[in-house]
Amino acid sequence: MRDERANGKIGVAHTADGGQHWRDLPDLALDNPDAAVAGMGVAPGALLLAHNSSLGSRATLDLSQSADGRQWARVQTLATGAPLDEFSYPAMAWVDGDLWVSYTVDRQRIAWQRLASKPARTGGQP
Repeated sequence: MRDERANGKIGVAHTADGGQHWRDLPDLALDNPDAAVAGMGVAPGALLLAHNSSLGSRATLDLSQSADGRQWARVQTLATGAPLDEFSYPAMAWVDGDLWVSYTVDRQRIAWQRLASKPARTGGQP
């Protein structure tokens, strides 16, 4: 689902019945230049979000983590470039305990990264 936000934030909707009914929640406190994001739950209380993290540019693509879906902390920068560079349309997959992230570079090619999970004592999260 994509919802254009004039305030430069990421919109959130919630369902409690498998998607039959939805309700809007307050926007996330993360800056976003009206760009697509990719979110994924990798374990109970472990959510990941790939997103552009500035108001006016897609030149930085970050990976953030949350335990509750409301408070987010940046885990790492996935890609960064000059102000006119663009890293966009992220997608994520969790395969055999590793996170795979793909995204477009300047809408010309696709890049990907494999992020190995941490040892089991940390819950296996990136």
